[in-house]
Amino acid sequence: MALNLNDLRAELLNDPLSLGYSQFIDVRNDIECLNALNAVREGQDFLVSRGRLTKDAFIEVTSFMLFNLLQLSHDGNENAEFWIRVFNTLVANSDTISVSDPTLIQILDQMITLNFLTSSDKDSILKRQGSRAEILFGTNVTLDQVSDSLNEG
Repeated sequence: MALNLNDLRAELLNDPLSLGYSQFIDVRNDIECLNALNAVREGQDFLVSRGRLTKDAFIEVTSFMLFNLLQLSHDGNENAEFWIRVFNTLVANSDTISVSDPTLIQILDQMITLNFLTSSDKDSILKRQGSRAEILFGTNVTLDQVSDSLNEG
């Protein structure tokens, strides 16, 4: 998806979330505008998809879930043993895992239904904190894009 320079310009000039672009635009500091747009920010408004993860990264973000399942399995919960097998199969069959894969989402939703996972846990697996640029454009922006957008007009 090509970035629309007019949309980028509007974001920088209007600063709808009051992220402080104007202090950098007034002195035409494109680098600081870029940094402000690409800065990873906290909060629900800045959650973005994790996208495609390596097997190791996926294991890292799901380790809390696997640990909980192992504890339940140790306590004799046979359903937990089933979900451990599902998880092992999922991880064993690919070098990367897409968090937008409908099968993965179905697995997580079923685990929520069975109280093995919470909605918040699911979100922490599928999403990460991102930048304003990622929210608006799906990716971080480049210095050339910032400069070109501000030169348009």
